Amino acid sequence: MFYISAANPCRGLPAANRHAHLHHLFGYNVHMINLLHTLTLAPRELLRKLFWLRWYGLVAQAAVILISRLTLHIALPLHDLWPVLLFSLGINLFTGYRLRRNWPVTAFECWLQLTIDTLILTLLLYFCGGASNPFVSLFLLPVIIAATSLPIHFAWILAFSGIVAYSWLLHTYIPLALPVGSHLLSLHLVGMWMNFMASALLMTFFIGDLTKLLRQRDRDIARLREQSLRHEKIIAIANLAAGAAHELSTPLATMSLLTETLQEDCLAHATDNPDITQSLLVLRQQIQISKQILTRLTQQGAARAETLQHNVLTAFLPSVMENWQLMRPQAKYQIRWLSEPPDPIILSSEALAQALINFCNNAADASKQPIEIEAAWDATVVDIHICDRGNGFPPDAPIGQAFFTTKQGQGGAGIGIMLAHASIEQLGGSVRVKSRSGGGTRVSVRLPRTSSAPTDMRF
Repeated sequence: MFYISAANPCRGLPAANRHAHLHHLFGYNVHMINLLHTLTLAPRELLRKLFWLRWYGLVAQAAVILISRLTLHIALPLHDLWPVLLFSLGINLFTGYRLRRNWPVTAFECWLQLTIDTLILTLLLYFCGGASNPFVSLFLLPVIIAATSLPIHFAWILAFSGIVAYSWLLHTYIPLALPVGSHLLSLHLVGMWMNFMASALLMTFFIGDLTKLLRQRDRDIARLREQSLRHEKIIAIANLAAGAAHELSTPLATMSLLTETLQEDCLAHATDNPDITQSLLVLRQQIQISKQILTRLTQQGAARAETLQHNVLTAFLPSVMENWQLMRPQAKYQIRWLSEPPDPIILSSEALAQALINFCNNAADASKQPIEIEAAWDATVVDIHICDRGNGFPPDAPIGQAFFTTKQGQGGAGIGIMLAHASIEQLGGSVRVKSRSGGGTRVSVRLPRTSSAPTDMRF
């Protein structure tokens, strides 16, 4: 379904970067293929459903026997039927026991369980009139389950087994001892009605559940397709970034040299203008930050991106904000901790820090008011909220998609949020964007909480 074209999508990247990006692209494609190959119930899920179906079947079989004996006055051979039901009960008790154990479940085991159910049904029908019994069509139920949930060769084997059992019951069975004066056709119609009701309920239960699972798999496929396309776009952007980083190094070096010369001229001519001196200092700082970013991109990007660290949130988040403040010295922010100690530990990376900085840049561009940073956590997750008082997003805005931006007039390209989404998802997190009451936007980053010891931060 997805492929990599003959033109190398990672051309121009360093070898380590090419390996990392191809790994991500192939990883999503392999995940997609595996998902397409498992559009049926997993063996353990199927075995669990067979376990409950057998309980329902046992109750229904016992009810039919009691109704036939007490209401319809049919002399059923109870001394032969109860051992068969007890055998089915024993099989189901063992099935429940093994489901509570972490033992692997295979398609062969599920087929074997369905074969045992076919055998049990054959024995019950043998003692109850053979193929003339209205419940003989229940042979179709194991075949339907196998055809929808198991490899096709298992379904063919079960279908052949059902045909053989049905054919055998045509001439080998114990006739039913019907009460004197009973109407055979009326009893048969009652049995057919009960059989239809039981079959309809069981098939609705099983097929309905399977359909629900397939719909969920369809949604997963759509989500993975979107993620795969997004990662292909990220690889294309990475190609451009690698070339841009190489081309920008020369003008940045020239700008750095010129600002240094201007500072020296100001000092040499005793320029008594603190605003100019301060502006030149800020300009040199921004140029130095830009050069550091390009250095990480061209030389250390792959190594740092693949290095995951365990950091305490209350130390990691202020560190990220301090680095952001160097890039946006005019912007203001405040951090509020909404949960009580102990402080949580999260899995972090350079990409996560860049994603948070990206969200902060968007918030600072949206409003001149101070950015509000809120952090809360529980036993399993950590939530980081970045709030502003800007104009917010339209309700139907495709936030997170490539090249969507509300800052066309400010030079926005719609890349930052897409990259931030991808970076946070790789850490097992998620991003939600919604408007705030009273105006503004609230970006919520949810990350899984870990229990490992923190490592040194390198942001």
